[in-house]
Amino acid sequence: MYNEADTRAKLIDPAILSFVMLGSDGQPNTSGFGKDFKKGETFTFAYRQPTRFFGQSGSHTFSGTYGTRDYTMLQQDPRLILEGLIKKNVVFAEKKSSWSFMYNMHQYLYTEKDDETQGFGVFARIGVADDKTNPVENFYSVGLGGKGPFDGRDNDTWGFGYFYVQLSDKLGRIIQRNFGDTQGYEIFYNIEVTPWLHITPDFQIIEPSNRNTDTAYVAGLRTKIDF
Repeated sequence: MYNEADTRAKLIDPAILSFVMLGSDGQPNTSGFGKDFKKGETFTFAYRQPTRFFGQSGSHTFSGTYGTRDYTMLQQDPRLILEGLIKKNVVFAEKKSSWSFMYNMHQYLYTEKDDETQGFGVFARIGVADDKTNPVENFYSVGLGGKGPFDGRDNDTWGFGYFYVQLSDKLGRIIQRNFGDTQGYEIFYNIEVTPWLHITPDFQIIEPSNRNTDTAYVAGLRTKIDF
């Protein structure tokens, strides 16, 4: 059966596919492409699919990268590292490619009938990467957020989120002894005082990667003025 609302939503929020190829050795301070691809290429892709689960808007984005240049491996012979601190032109072990993959999603759970921008929903992000060449192997985040939580506060926004970062297990013993995985929480509430003035209280709890640093508790207040 023809559904005008669903059709309108699909037209406003289309699926998007993108693909980009970059030179792995770009020269940002020179014009032209003469040397950009000498050491390999970096391919990136992204596909965003809008959804209407439970009659509510949402989206799912899949993206990734693949590089063909030579990447220095994280796991090295300790003797090479020591030699590199003393001498120059030390050749470290390399890997001829590297990759990463990311998934992002958001899904409204409830929206007001007369304004679909007001409501609340969930969001999440997952990232994985080649642990042989990237110091961050996995990343996760999830949260809940929304707009217009109370009557008369239609343009206020709020959110609560959690993240976790996992370091590669290929990092050397010295780094692993002093650094580990990190995680944190954040909650904020954006108050529209006037259409041109927004004030946002924010509170974060962060467990740092540095094992010698205590858990941080951070309270902040941001003010935004539109001229």
